[in-house]
Parts: sequence; C-alpha cells; structure tokens
Amino acid sequence: MDFSIFGDGGTNKNASNFTQEFIEITEGGKAAQCKLMTRQSIGEEISFGPVLIEDGTSTIYVPPNWSALCDGANNIILRQGE
Repeated sequence: MDFSIFGDGGTNKNASNFTQEFIEITEGGKAAQCKLMTRQSIGEEISFGPVLIEDGTSTIYVPPNWSALCDGANNIILRQGE
C-alpha cells in the first residue's frame, strides 16, 4: 500500500497541508471507497468509516458503521454504530 500521500509518514504536525485522498478497498467481498487520513487530521470531529488512519508507526482501519475521533490525550477512539 502506498502511503506517499502523507509525505513524512504522517508525522507532520501541520495537518492543514493534507489533501484527503481515497483508495479502493474490498470489504465483505465488495469494492468500496476508503478515506486515507493522518492521525493529526482526525481531531475531535467524528470521522466515519471506512477510513485508514496512518501515523508513521501504525495504521488503523475504521470499518463501515464505525467512527473514530481523537480525544484530548491524542488517543484514537473507535465506536461501533455511531
């Protein structure tokens, strides 16, 4: 998987330079568009799956019908069905 859109592996603290990209994934045997995001671009607004969150040391997959947000301690919180 090519994460070169993140430039520095997602460690850039200036998330405003990030352009949201999409890739095609296979989920449950069906093709779907999946958002690519950096950890810094998540923030406190909820992002709904499918989403791939990349941060230089890990990749988090948020499936459909799940959501992700970043809390005040920079933890990624995943919730089902929201």
